[in-house]
Amino acid sequence: STIYRAACLEDLDEMGDLMGRMHEETIYGGDPDFAYEKSKMIRYMRGFVINQPETIADLAVVEGCIVGLILGEYGTMVFNDTRQAREKLLYVDKEFRGGMMGPRLMKRLIRWSYTVGAKEIVGGANTGISAERTAKLWGRLGLSPLGYTVRSRI
Repeated sequence: STIYRAACLEDLDEMGDLMGRMHEETIYGGDPDFAYEKSKMIRYMRGFVINQPETIADLAVVEGCIVGLILGEYGTMVFNDTRQAREKLLYVDKEFRGGMMGPRLMKRLIRWSYTVGAKEIVGGANTGISAERTAKLWGRLGLSPLGYTVRSRI
């Protein structure tokens, strides 16, 4: 059975390992110009963990192992002070995809968005991992496409 909970500082090392697996699946995996730096990732995630509940860092844990993660934060719009909740990272280990883990993590971000007074939620997929599947999942939860992401190696 899966346990969903907020991350704590003691989880950071294992979260860093999970993000290493994510990195390998992305378009950047194996590219020396975009090598994974676990210590940098841990520093980044630490901010989300220590700033809860102003941020969200929620985990999916199976048999004591972290297998899913969602990070989110909020900010204000550039043209006024309306709060916008932002999904920064969502990942579920390969072997745990296809069930309810991803949608349940997404729902946790949506519920959190209400608690911080956000008027809008934005999220997406820009890692090259299952972008279409992610879009469908967000769509089922009431979020619709807005814009697009482009990239170019330079």
